[in-house]
Amino acid sequence: MSVLWFVLCFAGPAQDSAEVTAIKTAALGYLDGWFKSDSQKMADALHPFLHKFRVKKVGDSEHEFIDVMTAEELIGISKINQEWVKNKGHQGPEILFHNADIAVVFAQSDGFYDLINLAKFNGEWKVVQVLWQTGEGKPKQ
Repeated sequence: MSVLWFVLCFAGPAQDSAEVTAIKTAALGYLDGWFKSDSQKMADALHPFLHKFRVKKVGDSEHEFIDVMTAEELIGISKINQEWVKNKGHQGPEILFHNADIAVVFAQSDGFYDLINLAKFNGEWKVVQVLWQTGEGKPKQ
C-alpha cells in the first residue's frame, strides 16, 4: 500500500514536470533556432513534415491567402537570417495545453507570435505545426 501511495503522490508530478521541460525545450529549439540563426537547433526541434502557416494579404488588396513554409525551408532560412533577427528575441514559451501525446504552446516574439503544436514521436517532442501572425498575440500583462 505504501508503494502505491508513493507512486500516486510523487511519480505523476515528476513525470509531468519532465514532460513540461521536454515540451519547452522543443519549443525553445524552434524559437532559438530562429533568433540565434542556429539551423541545427531548428532541425532538432522540428518534425520533418512540419508546416508553418499564416494568413497573408496580397499587397494592399483584400485578397488573402495561406502562406506556408516547410521544415526544410525553416531550417534553410535559419542559416541565413542573421540580419532579420538582429536585436530581436522572444519571450519564454507558454504551454496552453499538454497531455502525454500532444501540446500547444504560445510564444510572443518581437514583431510576431506563434501557436506551436507539438507531438511526441518515439519519446521525443517535435514541433509539427506552427500558426503565426505579425503583431502582438496577447495583451502584455
